Amino acid sequence: MTIFFIVPLFIYVIGDISLDRPLGDMLKIRVGSRNRWWVGKCAALSLFAFIYILILCLSTILISLIIYPWDTQWSDSDLINNLINSNAMLHYSPIQILLQAMLLLVWGCVGLGLFNMLISFVSGREIIGYIVLLCIIFISIAAYTIGLKSPYINFSLNPHIDINLHSFGNLKSKWPSFFESIIYWWVWIVFFIIFGLWVSGKRDLLTRMDQS
Repeated sequence: MTIFFIVPLFIYVIGDISLDRPLGDMLKIRVGSRNRWWVGKCAALSLFAFIYILILCLSTILISLIIYPWDTQWSDSDLINNLINSNAMLHYSPIQILLQAMLLLVWGCVGLGLFNMLISFVSGREIIGYIVLLCIIFISIAAYTIGLKSPYINFSLNPHIDINLHSFGNLKSKWPSFFESIIYWWVWIVFFIIFGLWVSGKRDLLTRMDQS
């Protein structure tokens, strides 16, 4: 399961930009600047997500080249073993699928990373955000495993982060299109950025009241 390994590892790797900090450090952030602090955290998270997925994909490609020759077309083994969604192989080249998979992983890491940061911010504990995120991932995997029917399965995380779980032009498929998954993640991202700005603004207001 892509989501089970890549996302938790990403959250662990970006621990240096976590929000789990003592109250004294939070108070050092002067009144009126926490919105800019939150935006900076979101920008750093997005940059790290891009670098993280790029490194993973390049590493995978380099390791694969040791065993398999470089080719811009699908091989017979891909078709026989059905390693990639058959509809994807009919409509897209390997490079196009790789780029789409990278985009889904990047936006998925950003969206789930923002969720983790916001929970950590509100609770004041990084570990709380990590545990809640793992619970969400577990529920999503469980929904996929038990075969939750469409359209309910498309509210879970798996179909929007795993490139194989997409329709690729098949109108009878229960999976979302690539475009729908991009919209899904951007709804996550915009919502948690705005909600984070609201939370940080509320903390500024509380600090002003305490100082008055």
